[in-house]
Formats: sequence, structure tokens, C-alpha cells
Amino acid sequence: MKTMLRECDEIGPSRCLKVKYEDLVLHPRLQMERILNYLDLPWMEDVMHHEQYINKPGGVSLSK
Repeated sequence: MKTMLRECDEIGPSRCLKVKYEDLVLHPRLQMERILNYLDLPWMEDVMHHEQYINKPGGVSLSK
């Protein structure tokens, strides 16, 4: 963890966004909006219901 944080600090906020797990769990919508904004991606409500798209056609496939 310390190495990852140090490397993130070294490359700077234009290339690395720090997201605290606790913030993601407590405030998922706010954090996902922040992450998508950082990645310059549009907001989609589907982000809040990602579990519905696991292993579905056009959805997210997970390895076993």
C-alpha cells in the first residue's frame, strides 16, 4: 500500500487518482461520479447497478 501511494504521488494527480475504499463504500455514487469525471467518461446510472451486468451479453465477464 505504501509503495502504491508513493508511486501515485510521484506520477501526480493528472495520472493517478486516489480513492479510499471507505469513501467508495460509504459514498458510492459520489465516488463513482468523481472517478468517471477523472476518466472523462459520462455518468451512467448502470454504474450503480453493475452487479446486474456480470456475465451477461454486453456486460462484464469475470474470470473464474
